[in-house]
Amino acid sequence: MDEALTPQQAIPELEKLWEVGGFFGRLRQGDYDTNGVGGVEQLFRAIQIDDTGFPRRFVSLTWWIPMFMEWQVERVAQRGGDVEQLKRDVVRLRNALDSLLGVP
Repeated sequence: MDEALTPQQAIPELEKLWEVGGFFGRLRQGDYDTNGVGGVEQLFRAIQIDDTGFPRRFVSLTWWIPMFMEWQVERVAQRGGDVEQLKRDVVRLRNALDSLLGVP
Protein backbone atom coordinates (compact mmCIF):
# COMPACT_ATOMS: atom_id res chain seq x y z
CA MET A 1 0.00 0.00 0.00
CA ASP A 2 1.76 3.12 -1.23
CA GLU A 3 -0.73 5.82 -0.36
CA ALA A 4 -1.41 7.25 3.07
CA LEU A 5 -4.79 6.46 4.60
CA THR A 6 -6.79 8.09 7.33
CA PRO A 7 -8.22 5.77 9.97
CA GLN A 8 -11.65 6.28 8.35
CA GLN A 9 -10.31 5.26 4.94
CA ALA A 10 -8.66 2.18 6.46
CA ILE A 11 -11.91 0.81 7.91
CA PRO A 12 -13.07 -1.02 4.73
CA GLU A 13 -9.65 -2.67 4.39
CA LEU A 14 -9.69 -3.71 8.04
CA GLU A 15 -13.20 -5.10 7.67
CA LYS A 16 -12.05 -7.25 4.74
CA LEU A 17 -9.34 -8.72 6.95
CA TRP A 18 -11.99 -9.85 9.46
CA GLU A 19 -14.29 -11.42 6.83
CA VAL A 20 -14.42 -15.22 6.48
CA GLY A 21 -11.86 -15.24 3.64
CA GLY A 22 -9.70 -12.47 5.11
CA PHE A 23 -6.53 -12.90 7.12
CA PHE A 24 -8.20 -12.80 10.57
CA GLY A 25 -11.31 -14.68 9.40
CA ARG A 26 -9.15 -17.53 8.20
CA LEU A 27 -7.02 -17.41 11.34
CA ARG A 28 -10.20 -17.78 13.41
CA GLN A 29 -10.61 -21.16 11.67
CA GLY A 30 -7.02 -22.15 12.44
CA ASP A 31 -5.84 -21.40 8.88
CA TYR A 32 -2.74 -19.31 9.46
CA ASP A 33 -1.30 -17.59 6.39
CA THR A 34 2.28 -16.81 7.37
CA ASN A 35 2.61 -14.50 4.36
CA GLY A 36 -0.62 -12.60 5.04
CA VAL A 37 0.67 -10.80 8.11
CA GLY A 38 2.87 -8.65 5.87
CA GLY A 39 -0.21 -7.15 4.24
CA VAL A 40 -1.70 -6.34 7.62
CA GLU A 41 1.52 -4.70 8.75
CA GLN A 42 1.72 -2.75 5.49
CA LEU A 43 -1.85 -1.47 6.04
CA PHE A 44 -0.95 -0.30 9.55
CA ARG A 45 2.09 1.53 8.24
CA ALA A 46 0.00 3.32 5.59
CA ILE A 47 -2.38 4.83 8.16
CA GLN A 48 -1.63 8.43 9.06
CA ILE A 49 -2.83 9.59 12.46
CA ASP A 50 -3.63 13.15 13.47
CA ASP A 51 -4.95 14.52 16.75
CA THR A 52 -8.64 14.49 15.83
CA GLY A 53 -9.31 11.09 17.38
CA PHE A 54 -10.30 7.71 15.99
CA PRO A 55 -13.58 6.49 14.57
CA ARG A 56 -15.15 3.97 16.91
CA ARG A 57 -15.22 1.31 14.17
CA PHE A 58 -11.47 1.73 13.57
CA VAL A 59 -10.79 1.09 17.24
CA SER A 60 -13.07 -1.96 17.31
CA LEU A 61 -11.23 -3.45 14.31
CA THR A 62 -7.71 -2.91 15.66
CA TRP A 63 -7.40 -2.83 19.44
CA TRP A 64 -7.63 -6.53 20.13
CA ILE A 65 -5.72 -7.93 17.13
CA PRO A 66 -2.71 -9.12 19.19
CA MET A 67 -4.92 -10.78 21.81
CA PHE A 68 -7.09 -12.37 19.13
CA MET A 69 -4.04 -13.79 17.40
CA GLU A 70 -2.73 -15.21 20.69
CA TRP A 71 -6.09 -16.90 21.26
CA GLN A 72 -5.76 -18.74 17.93
CA VAL A 73 -2.50 -20.55 18.78
CA GLU A 74 -4.29 -23.75 19.80
CA ARG A 75 -6.45 -23.81 16.66
CA VAL A 76 -3.43 -23.27 14.45
CA ALA A 77 -1.56 -26.03 16.29
CA GLN A 78 -4.49 -28.42 15.82
CA ARG A 79 -4.36 -27.80 12.07
CA GLY A 80 -0.60 -28.30 11.93
CA GLY A 81 0.21 -24.64 11.35
CA ASP A 82 3.39 -22.81 12.22
CA VAL A 83 2.69 -21.80 15.82
CA GLU A 84 6.15 -20.35 16.42
CA GLN A 85 5.77 -18.05 13.41
CA LEU A 86 2.32 -17.04 14.63
CA LYS A 87 3.80 -16.07 18.00
CA ARG A 88 6.49 -13.99 16.28
CA ASP A 89 3.85 -12.33 14.12
CA VAL A 90 1.78 -11.44 17.17
CA VAL A 91 4.75 -9.43 18.38
CA ARG A 92 5.29 -8.02 14.89
CA LEU A 93 1.74 -6.68 14.66
CA ARG A 94 1.75 -5.51 18.27
CA ASN A 95 4.84 -3.46 17.44
CA ALA A 96 3.21 -2.09 14.29
CA LEU A 97 0.14 -1.07 16.32
CA ASP A 98 2.35 0.50 18.95
CA SER A 99 4.04 2.54 16.24
CA LEU A 100 0.66 3.58 14.85
CA LEU A 101 -1.21 4.30 18.07
CA GLY A 102 1.57 4.98 20.55
CA VAL A 103 2.07 3.50 23.99
CA PRO A 104 1.24 4.94 27.39
